[in-house]
Amino acid sequence: MTGASVIVVGAGVTGLSAAWWLARSGVDVLVLDKGIVGWEASERVIFATTEHHLKHYQRMARISRDLGYRVDDLDPAQVREYVPLAGDNVTGGIHLRGFGGQANPQRTVQAYAWALQDLGGRILQHAPVTRILAVAGKATGVETPRGTFACDHLVVAAGPQAEALLAPLGVRLPLAPARAEMIVTEPAPLMPVGGADGNGLYGRQTLRGNLAYGGGPHEWLDVGPAGPERRPSTPLLRNLSRRVAELLPKAAHLRVIRSWAGVVENTPDGRPVIDRLDDPSNLTVATMSGVGFGLSPATGHAIRDLVLDGECSFADLSKLSIGRFAGLPDDWRETAGWVATSHADGVAALEI
Repeated sequence: MTGASVIVVGAGVTGLSAAWWLARSGVDVLVLDKGIVGWEASERVIFATTEHHLKHYQRMARISRDLGYRVDDLDPAQVREYVPLAGDNVTGGIHLRGFGGQANPQRTVQAYAWALQDLGGRILQHAPVTRILAVAGKATGVETPRGTFACDHLVVAAGPQAEALLAPLGVRLPLAPARAEMIVTEPAPLMPVGGADGNGLYGRQTLRGNLAYGGGPHEWLDVGPAGPERRPSTPLLRNLSRRVAELLPKAAHLRVIRSWAGVVENTPDGRPVIDRLDDPSNLTVATMSGVGFGLSPATGHAIRDLVLDGECSFADLSKLSIGRFAGLPDDWRETAGWVATSHADGVAALEI
């Protein structure tokens, strides 16, 4: 049985960041993924079209200033100066100066993969983990269609598939998988600030002028061992297009030229899980509840610390323990309304 000192299940941004941090510390690392790297991967002005959203963004600005960042409050005229595609419905906004940037998720995970390989780490694609092997309270390896792989420590960062992988070990990780859509429009005149968010959306204008936007509501899914069922599109595209037009009325005439979707896993309270378990004692679990991309530099470091040192060197992770779900009812998804439906416009949205 071949393997590695540490096996990481999942070649998303969280798993690859953790693997890079481990390889950087001289650990022999093998990353296994059911598909290919990043397959399911996600200076700004943020402005509001309602008083409710404006208060939320202004609170975000106060928190950022307390952390030492520069944030300017904007009145409606100032917002339209930065974002000419905005309309008369603007109530105000904030300008993040020198932070709150953006990056391409697919290129980022590929960069992590190349950097990991430069450090001697290995990645085996098209190798879905079907079972975790454990003996006497220790994870000993994993089974895949491409063979069995042994390990001294196992990191499970398998996104929506993590719940089913851990369940046979008696480990409960409650997750609600969901589809998150993105749309891209035909080009528009370039704005002074390309990153313009609001109305529950995130996105930017490309250098070609295309508007690329995403953001809830999600379409709740049931995900099996092979991952989600592939579909070309859903009614989420209409919902997303409408909200982009509400945010940027002067772009409402633009045609949507393409769309794509990713699958995100959501915990019941919306917070990540980063935890080294007691049983198996050499198994670390990581799920970011839909915010893995932005947190990946820090979470990779935290996972490295848990694997090698048993505790995080720079943050208290106790609130991110898997144990907080011990008393969660079995029907928590039904109670929350986070269940698969045939009409995406009718599903519950994740509120900001």
